[in-house]
Amino acid sequence: MAPAEKRIRASWNRCAERGLTADFLRVPFRSDIDVESPLVHRAAPVLRALRSTLAGEPIAILLSDASGLVLSRECDDTAFLRSLDDVVLAPGATYSEEAVGTNGFGLALADDRVSLVASHDHYNPSLREETATPG
Repeated sequence: MAPAEKRIRASWNRCAERGLTADFLRVPFRSDIDVESPLVHRAAPVLRALRSTLAGEPIAILLSDASGLVLSRECDDTAFLRSLDDVVLAPGATYSEEAVGTNGFGLALADDRVSLVASHDHYNPSLREETATPG
């Protein structure tokens, strides 16, 4: 088994041990986030530069804090933004592994390293590309 597969399997096991159900997505959300925090302020120029590099691509650039709380979101693709809204992946949402299961933010925070979670590797089917992208 490849190292990436082991990490995904370990994450799914942690999710199951925590009692997360894969058939229901409940995203914790706060409306009182500090969009002027030092982290958001310092990251803004880097995120804007990255956004301009990826202009026109169905890609979102997101910033979270150490708890998985999404602080900012950059994206030029309106259809992709709607699909993110459908799964409440927006500033104020918490996308830690503990909150929503295996996902890019959650795995990176759990393992303290860069992570890529492919569509089918998300714990919750609502986060998989075939169900998260409008058809």
